[in-house]
Amino acid sequence: MVTVLLIEDEDNLREFIADSLELFDFKVLRASAAIEGIELAHSSAPDIILCDVSLPGMDGYGVLKTLHESPQTVAIPFIFLTARSERKDIRKGMALGADDYITKPFGIDELIESITARLTKHKNSRREIDDIRKQLTVSIPHEFITPLNSVLGFCQLILWTLEDGEQIPTDELEEYVLQIQEGGKRLLHLTQNYVMHAELNVLTANPPEQRTPQVLETTINQSVIEHYLKDIPYFKERDQDCVLDIEESTIAISDLYLRKLVSELASNAMKFSLNNTPIVIKGNTAPDGKHYVLVFHDEGRGMSEDQIKNIGAFVQFERHKYEQQGAGLGLIISKQIADISNSILHIESHIDHGTTVTVTFPIVTGN
Repeated sequence: MVTVLLIEDEDNLREFIADSLELFDFKVLRASAAIEGIELAHSSAPDIILCDVSLPGMDGYGVLKTLHESPQTVAIPFIFLTARSERKDIRKGMALGADDYITKPFGIDELIESITARLTKHKNSRREIDDIRKQLTVSIPHEFITPLNSVLGFCQLILWTLEDGEQIPTDELEEYVLQIQEGGKRLLHLTQNYVMHAELNVLTANPPEQRTPQVLETTINQSVIEHYLKDIPYFKERDQDCVLDIEESTIAISDLYLRKLVSELASNAMKFSLNNTPIVIKGNTAPDGKHYVLVFHDEGRGMSEDQIKNIGAFVQFERHKYEQQGAGLGLIISKQIADISNSILHIESHIDHGTTVTVTFPIVTGN
Protein backbone atom coordinates (compact mmCIF):
# COMPACT_ATOMS: atom_id res chain seq x y z
CA MET A 1 0.00 0.00 0.00
CA VAL A 2 1.28 3.46 -0.94
CA THR A 3 1.72 5.82 2.02
CA VAL A 4 0.95 9.49 1.40
CA LEU A 5 1.92 12.24 3.83
CA LEU A 6 -0.57 15.13 3.57
CA ILE A 7 0.48 18.46 5.12
CA GLU A 8 -2.49 20.85 5.00
CA ASP A 9 -3.61 23.38 7.65
CA GLU A 10 -7.24 23.70 6.49
CA ASP A 11 -9.04 21.00 8.47
CA ASN A 12 -11.96 20.41 6.12
CA LEU A 13 -9.79 20.29 3.00
CA ARG A 14 -7.23 18.03 4.70
CA GLU A 15 -9.89 15.52 5.73
CA PHE A 16 -11.59 15.63 2.33
CA ILE A 17 -8.35 14.91 0.48
CA ALA A 18 -7.33 12.21 2.96
CA ASP A 19 -10.71 10.47 2.88
CA SER A 20 -10.78 10.59 -0.94
CA LEU A 21 -7.31 9.07 -1.23
CA GLU A 22 -8.17 6.34 1.24
CA LEU A 23 -11.09 5.34 -0.99
CA PHE A 24 -8.44 4.57 -3.65
CA ASP A 25 -6.46 2.38 -1.22
CA PHE A 26 -3.82 4.94 -0.25
CA LYS A 27 -2.65 5.06 3.35
CA VAL A 28 -2.73 8.73 4.42
CA LEU A 29 -0.73 10.36 7.21
CA ARG A 30 -2.19 13.72 8.24
CA ALA A 31 -0.31 16.82 9.43
CA SER A 32 -1.74 20.32 10.02
CA ALA A 33 1.57 22.22 10.31
CA ALA A 34 5.08 22.22 8.89
CA ILE A 35 6.99 20.89 11.90
CA GLU A 36 4.48 18.09 12.43
CA GLY A 37 4.79 17.14 8.77
CA ILE A 38 8.61 17.14 8.86
CA GLU A 39 8.61 14.91 11.93
CA LEU A 40 6.17 12.48 10.28
CA ALA A 41 8.31 12.40 7.14
CA HIS A 42 11.33 11.33 9.19
CA SER A 43 9.52 8.85 11.43
CA SER A 44 7.25 7.20 8.86
CA ALA A 45 9.18 7.39 5.55
CA PRO A 46 6.13 8.00 3.31
CA ASP A 47 6.21 7.11 -0.38
CA ILE A 48 5.13 10.62 -1.41
CA ILE A 49 4.39 13.99 0.23
CA LEU A 50 1.54 16.42 -0.56
CA CYS A 51 2.12 19.81 1.01
CA ASP A 52 0.22 23.09 1.04
CA VAL A 53 2.37 26.14 0.31
CA SER A 54 0.60 28.56 2.68
CA LEU A 55 1.16 26.93 6.06
CA PRO A 56 1.27 28.83 9.37
CA GLY A 57 4.80 29.51 10.58
CA MET A 58 7.11 27.70 8.20
CA ASP A 59 5.57 27.60 4.70
CA GLY A 60 5.67 24.72 2.23
CA TYR A 61 8.86 26.00 0.62
CA GLY A 62 10.54 25.78 4.02
CA VAL A 63 9.24 22.24 4.48
CA LEU A 64 10.70 21.15 1.13
CA LYS A 65 14.04 22.85 1.82
CA THR A 66 14.27 21.17 5.24
CA LEU A 67 13.43 17.73 3.88
CA HIS A 68 16.02 18.10 1.11
CA GLU A 69 18.70 18.79 3.70
CA SER A 70 18.26 15.30 5.14
CA PRO A 71 19.55 12.17 3.33
CA GLN A 72 16.60 10.27 4.84
CA THR A 73 13.95 12.38 3.11
CA VAL A 74 15.67 14.05 0.15
CA ALA A 75 14.50 11.46 -2.39
CA ILE A 76 10.80 11.35 -1.39
CA PRO A 77 8.63 12.71 -4.24
CA PHE A 78 7.08 16.06 -3.23
CA ILE A 79 3.95 17.72 -4.65
CA PHE A 80 2.84 21.25 -3.76
CA LEU A 81 -0.86 22.02 -3.26
CA THR A 82 -1.55 25.72 -3.56
CA ALA A 83 -3.96 28.46 -4.52
CA ARG A 84 -1.05 30.40 -6.00
CA SER A 85 -0.96 29.96 -9.74
CA GLU A 86 1.52 32.67 -10.75
CA ARG A 87 4.46 31.48 -12.79
CA LYS A 88 7.00 32.90 -10.32
CA ASP A 89 5.51 30.78 -7.52
CA ILE A 90 5.64 27.65 -9.66
CA ARG A 91 9.25 28.40 -10.66
CA LYS A 92 10.20 28.85 -7.01
CA GLY A 93 8.77 25.46 -6.07
CA MET A 94 10.40 23.70 -8.99
CA ALA A 95 13.73 25.41 -8.32
CA LEU A 96 13.66 23.94 -4.81
CA GLY A 97 13.15 20.47 -6.25
CA ALA A 98 9.37 19.95 -6.14
CA ASP A 99 8.10 17.17 -8.40
CA ASP A 100 4.78 18.80 -9.23
CA TYR A 101 2.64 21.84 -8.47
CA ILE A 102 -1.16 21.42 -8.31
CA THR A 103 -3.32 24.52 -8.16
CA LYS A 104 -6.46 24.67 -6.00
CA PRO A 105 -9.24 23.91 -6.65
CA PHE A 106 -8.38 20.55 -8.16
CA GLY A 107 -10.23 17.29 -8.75
CA ILE A 108 -9.30 14.11 -6.94
CA ASP A 109 -8.69 12.44 -10.33
CA GLU A 110 -6.10 15.10 -11.15
CA LEU A 111 -4.41 14.56 -7.80
CA ILE A 112 -4.29 10.78 -8.15
CA GLU A 113 -2.95 11.10 -11.69
CA SER A 114 -0.13 13.33 -10.43
CA ILE A 115 0.67 10.99 -7.53
CA THR A 116 0.76 7.97 -9.84
CA ALA A 117 3.01 9.76 -12.34
CA ARG A 118 5.48 10.88 -9.66
CA LEU A 119 5.60 7.43 -8.04
CA THR A 120 6.21 5.81 -11.43
CA LYS A 121 9.01 8.27 -12.19
CA HIS A 122 10.52 7.65 -8.75
CA LYS A 123 10.33 3.88 -9.24
CA ASN A 124 12.04 4.16 -12.62
CA SER A 125 14.77 6.34 -11.10
CA ARG A 126 15.38 3.76 -8.39
CA ARG A 127 15.57 1.06 -11.04
CA GLU A 128 18.15 3.11 -12.96
CA ILE A 129 20.18 3.58 -9.78
CA ASP A 130 20.05 -0.17 -9.11
CA ASP A 131 21.15 -0.87 -12.68
CA ILE A 132 24.09 1.51 -12.31
CA ARG A 133 25.01 -0.11 -9.01
CA LYS A 134 25.05 -3.52 -10.69
CA GLN A 135 27.17 -2.16 -13.54
CA LEU A 136 29.61 -0.67 -11.03
CA THR A 137 30.03 -3.97 -9.20
CA VAL A 138 30.96 -5.60 -12.51
CA SER A 139 32.94 -2.98 -14.41
CA ILE A 140 34.93 -1.04 -11.81
CA PRO A 141 36.64 -3.96 -10.04
CA HIS A 142 37.42 -5.65 -13.36
CA GLU A 143 38.67 -2.51 -15.09
CA PHE A 144 40.98 -1.47 -12.26
CA ILE A 145 42.17 -4.88 -11.08
CA THR A 146 42.98 -6.42 -14.48
CA PRO A 147 45.52 -3.81 -15.68
CA LEU A 148 46.82 -3.28 -12.14
CA ASN A 149 47.54 -7.00 -11.80
CA SER A 150 49.32 -6.89 -15.14
CA VAL A 151 51.52 -3.98 -14.07
CA LEU A 152 52.36 -5.51 -10.70
CA GLY A 153 52.86 -8.97 -12.15
CA PHE A 154 55.43 -7.95 -14.74
CA CYS A 155 57.21 -5.70 -12.23
CA GLN A 156 57.44 -8.65 -9.83
CA LEU A 157 58.76 -10.88 -12.61
CA ILE A 158 61.53 -8.40 -13.34
CA LEU A 159 62.40 -8.10 -9.63
CA TRP A 160 62.53 -11.88 -9.14
CA THR A 161 64.85 -12.23 -12.13
CA LEU A 162 67.16 -9.50 -10.85
CA GLU A 163 67.14 -10.93 -7.32
CA ASP A 164 68.29 -14.27 -8.72
CA GLY A 165 71.17 -12.48 -10.39
CA GLU A 166 69.99 -13.42 -13.84
CA GLN A 167 70.02 -11.25 -16.96
CA ILE A 168 66.76 -10.61 -18.78
CA PRO A 169 67.13 -10.91 -22.55
CA THR A 170 66.52 -7.59 -24.28
CA ASP A 171 63.54 -8.82 -26.25
CA GLU A 172 61.88 -10.23 -23.11
CA LEU A 173 62.58 -7.05 -21.13
CA GLU A 174 61.07 -4.98 -23.91
CA GLU A 175 57.96 -7.17 -23.84
CA TYR A 176 57.64 -6.77 -20.06
CA VAL A 177 58.01 -2.99 -20.27
CA LEU A 178 55.45 -2.76 -23.08
CA GLN A 179 52.96 -4.79 -21.02
CA ILE A 180 53.54 -2.52 -18.02
CA GLN A 181 53.10 0.54 -20.21
CA GLU A 182 49.87 -0.87 -21.70
CA GLY A 183 48.44 -1.54 -18.24
CA GLY A 184 49.44 1.93 -17.06
CA LYS A 185 47.80 3.57 -20.08
CA ARG A 186 44.61 1.61 -19.47
CA LEU A 187 44.50 2.73 -15.82
CA LEU A 188 45.26 6.32 -16.80
CA HIS A 189 42.51 6.36 -19.43
CA LEU A 190 39.99 4.92 -16.99
CA THR A 191 40.90 7.46 -14.30
CA GLN A 192 40.77 10.35 -16.77
CA ASN A 193 37.32 9.26 -17.92
CA TYR A 194 35.99 9.15 -14.35
CA VAL A 195 37.38 12.62 -13.65
CA MET A 196 36.06 14.10 -16.91
CA HIS A 197 32.62 12.52 -16.41
CA ALA A 198 32.43 14.09 -12.94
CA GLU A 199 33.51 17.49 -14.28
CA LEU A 200 31.00 17.33 -17.14
CA ASN A 201 28.25 16.35 -14.69
CA VAL A 202 28.91 19.57 -12.78
CA LEU A 203 28.94 21.66 -15.97
CA THR A 204 25.77 20.17 -17.47
CA ALA A 205 23.92 20.56 -14.16
CA ASN A 206 24.23 24.35 -14.47
CA PRO A 207 22.16 26.50 -16.85
CA PRO A 208 24.11 27.37 -20.04
CA GLU A 209 24.68 30.96 -18.90
CA GLN A 210 26.35 29.78 -15.69
CA ARG A 211 28.77 27.31 -17.28
CA THR A 212 32.49 28.03 -17.29
CA PRO A 213 33.38 29.36 -20.76
CA GLN A 214 35.69 27.20 -22.88
CA VAL A 215 37.99 28.08 -25.77
CA LEU A 216 35.39 27.39 -28.43
CA GLU A 217 37.40 27.44 -31.63
CA THR A 218 39.27 24.50 -33.13
CA THR A 219 40.43 23.78 -36.66
CA ILE A 220 39.39 20.35 -37.87
CA ASN A 221 41.03 18.68 -40.84
CA GLN A 222 42.45 15.34 -41.96
CA SER A 223 45.76 15.65 -40.12
CA VAL A 224 44.08 16.72 -36.85
CA ILE A 225 41.85 13.63 -36.84
CA GLU A 226 44.79 11.38 -37.77
CA HIS A 227 46.73 12.84 -34.84
CA TYR A 228 43.84 12.17 -32.45
CA LEU A 229 43.49 8.58 -33.66
CA LYS A 230 47.14 7.72 -33.00
CA ASP A 231 46.52 8.05 -29.25
CA ILE A 232 43.90 5.26 -29.31
CA PRO A 233 45.32 1.91 -28.12
CA TYR A 234 43.34 -0.04 -30.72
CA PHE A 235 44.56 2.12 -33.62
CA LYS A 236 47.78 0.15 -34.25
CA GLU A 237 45.84 -2.97 -35.21
CA ARG A 238 42.99 -1.12 -36.93
CA ASP A 239 44.79 1.69 -38.77
CA GLN A 240 44.34 -0.04 -42.14
CA ASP A 241 40.59 -0.30 -41.48
CA CYS A 242 40.15 3.44 -40.90
CA VAL A 243 38.86 5.42 -43.89
CA LEU A 244 39.07 9.18 -43.38
CA ASP A 245 37.51 11.93 -45.48
CA ILE A 246 37.72 15.15 -43.46
CA GLU A 247 36.99 18.56 -44.92
CA GLU A 248 38.76 21.45 -43.18
CA SER A 249 36.76 23.93 -41.12
CA THR A 250 36.80 25.86 -37.85
CA ILE A 251 34.22 24.60 -35.38
CA ALA A 252 32.90 25.82 -32.02
CA ILE A 253 34.50 23.40 -29.57
CA SER A 254 37.71 23.31 -27.57
CA ASP A 255 40.59 21.15 -28.78
CA LEU A 256 40.43 19.17 -25.52
CA TYR A 257 36.76 18.28 -26.00
CA LEU A 258 37.07 17.55 -29.72
CA ARG A 259 40.04 15.27 -29.08
CA LYS A 260 38.12 13.41 -26.35
CA LEU A 261 34.96 13.07 -28.43
CA VAL A 262 36.84 11.75 -31.48
CA SER A 263 38.91 9.40 -29.31
CA GLU A 264 35.88 7.87 -27.57
CA LEU A 265 33.68 7.50 -30.65
CA ALA A 266 36.47 6.11 -32.83
CA SER A 267 37.58 3.82 -29.99
CA ASN A 268 34.04 2.40 -29.70
CA ALA A 269 33.92 1.79 -33.44
CA MET A 270 37.20 -0.14 -33.20
CA LYS A 271 36.19 -2.12 -30.10
CA PHE A 272 32.79 -3.19 -31.33
CA SER A 273 33.60 -4.17 -34.91
CA LEU A 274 35.78 -6.94 -36.33
CA ASN A 275 39.26 -6.50 -37.76
CA ASN A 276 39.35 -5.99 -41.53
CA THR A 277 35.95 -4.28 -41.57
CA PRO A 278 35.85 -0.57 -42.46
CA ILE A 279 35.62 2.25 -39.93
CA VAL A 280 34.60 5.37 -41.81
CA ILE A 281 35.14 8.84 -40.32
CA LYS A 282 33.81 11.61 -42.52
CA GLY A 283 33.54 15.34 -41.88
CA ASN A 284 32.07 18.06 -44.04
CA THR A 285 30.15 21.34 -43.95
CA ALA A 286 26.36 20.96 -43.80
CA PRO A 287 24.24 22.35 -46.67
CA ASP A 288 23.22 25.35 -44.53
CA GLY A 289 26.86 26.45 -44.31
CA LYS A 290 26.47 27.08 -40.59
CA HIS A 291 27.21 23.62 -39.24
CA TYR A 292 29.86 20.95 -39.55
CA VAL A 293 28.88 17.27 -39.58
CA LEU A 294 31.30 14.63 -38.29
CA VAL A 295 30.23 11.01 -38.87
CA PHE A 296 31.64 7.78 -37.38
CA HIS A 297 30.45 4.57 -39.03
CA ASP A 298 31.33 0.94 -38.32
CA GLU A 299 29.94 -2.42 -39.39
CA GLY A 300 30.05 -3.93 -35.91
CA ARG A 301 27.55 -5.63 -33.67
CA GLY A 302 25.31 -2.57 -33.30
CA MET A 303 22.73 -1.66 -30.65
CA SER A 304 18.98 -1.96 -30.31
CA GLU A 305 16.66 1.03 -29.90
CA ASP A 306 16.24 0.22 -26.21
CA GLN A 307 19.99 0.08 -25.70
CA ILE A 308 20.43 3.47 -27.35
CA LYS A 309 17.74 4.94 -25.09
CA ASN A 310 19.47 3.50 -22.03
CA ILE A 311 22.95 4.84 -22.75
CA GLY A 312 24.36 6.22 -19.52
CA ALA A 313 27.30 6.19 -17.17
CA PHE A 314 28.81 2.77 -16.40
CA VAL A 315 26.37 1.06 -18.78
CA GLN A 316 27.82 -1.78 -20.85
CA PHE A 317 25.47 -3.91 -22.90
CA GLU A 318 25.86 -7.70 -22.87
CA ARG A 319 29.20 -7.61 -21.09
CA HIS A 320 28.59 -11.23 -20.07
CA LYS A 321 28.54 -12.12 -23.77
CA TYR A 322 31.28 -9.87 -25.15
CA GLU A 323 34.67 -9.23 -23.55
CA GLN A 324 35.25 -5.47 -23.55
CA GLN A 325 37.52 -2.97 -21.91
CA GLY A 326 36.30 0.25 -20.37
CA ALA A 327 33.65 1.22 -17.85
CA GLY A 328 30.88 2.31 -20.19
CA LEU A 329 31.68 6.02 -20.01
CA GLY A 330 32.69 6.77 -23.61
CA LEU A 331 29.28 7.44 -25.13
CA ILE A 332 27.87 9.37 -22.19
CA ILE A 333 30.99 11.56 -22.06
CA SER A 334 30.63 12.21 -25.79
CA LYS A 335 26.98 13.17 -25.31
CA GLN A 336 27.89 15.48 -22.42
CA ILE A 337 30.61 17.16 -24.49
CA ALA A 338 28.18 17.70 -27.36
CA ASP A 339 25.63 19.17 -24.95
CA ILE A 340 27.91 21.77 -23.39
CA SER A 341 29.38 22.63 -26.80
CA ASN A 342 25.95 23.44 -28.29
CA SER A 343 26.34 20.48 -30.63
CA ILE A 344 24.03 17.58 -31.40
CA LEU A 345 25.00 13.90 -31.14
CA HIS A 346 22.76 11.37 -32.89
CA ILE A 347 23.11 7.58 -32.88
CA GLU A 348 21.65 5.26 -35.48
CA SER A 349 22.32 1.57 -35.01
CA HIS A 350 20.97 -1.87 -35.83
CA ILE A 351 21.88 -5.20 -34.25
CA ASP A 352 24.56 -6.97 -36.36
CA HIS A 353 24.47 -4.17 -38.93
CA GLY A 354 26.73 -1.55 -37.39
CA THR A 355 26.46 1.88 -35.84
CA THR A 356 26.58 5.42 -37.18
CA VAL A 357 27.21 8.30 -34.79
CA THR A 358 26.71 11.80 -36.18
CA VAL A 359 27.87 14.93 -34.37
CA THR A 360 26.79 18.32 -35.68
CA PHE A 361 28.89 21.32 -34.54
CA PRO A 362 28.32 25.05 -35.05
CA ILE A 363 30.86 26.55 -37.45
CA VAL A 364 32.84 29.57 -36.24
CA THR A 365 32.12 32.36 -38.69
CA GLY A 366 34.45 35.13 -39.73
CA ASN A 367 37.46 32.89 -40.37
